[in-house]
Amino acid sequence: MENPLLLLTAEILEALLQAGYRFFVLQSYPQGMVAGAKDSLLLSPYRDIAEANAHFQHIQFDRRKYIYQTHHPEEVERLRKAAGQPEGYRVYIAILAPHQKAPRKELLPIIKQYVRTKTKWRSGDGHISAEIILQYGVLSVLLSGPDGSEKVVSLEDLLKL
Repeated sequence: MENPLLLLTAEILEALLQAGYRFFVLQSYPQGMVAGAKDSLLLSPYRDIAEANAHFQHIQFDRRKYIYQTHHPEEVERLRKAAGQPEGYRVYIAILAPHQKAPRKELLPIIKQYVRTKTKWRSGDGHISAEIILQYGVLSVLLSGPDGSEKVVSLEDLLKL
């Protein structure tokens, strides 16, 4: 599956800062690796420190984890440097490309198999929908069942079927 996240740019970073995002959680992002890159990283923006801390705790074993706090000018400069895509690094922002919200066609049979074997939902009961989301920097699928219930499954777990 192609990487559905956007590379961080100066324009995106400045727009997020203007929109009130003050905390950025950094983590490893191996899905973004390309040939010749030393490392691939992901920044997730937050307005609320509690949400940023929850994300940080979720990735507690990631050697790259860090929370940038923009009330420190030196951390804003580090974010701007990251937005310049330093040589050898790929820095992504936790924003899905606009055309990537719907699962790609090759995932549909896997999602159908998951729904059939791991849930009690049946398509005859009503509409079942799937949407690609990010949860703590992990690409996942949000499944909505005919009864209004929801289930989040990481793409990694789906691809193990």
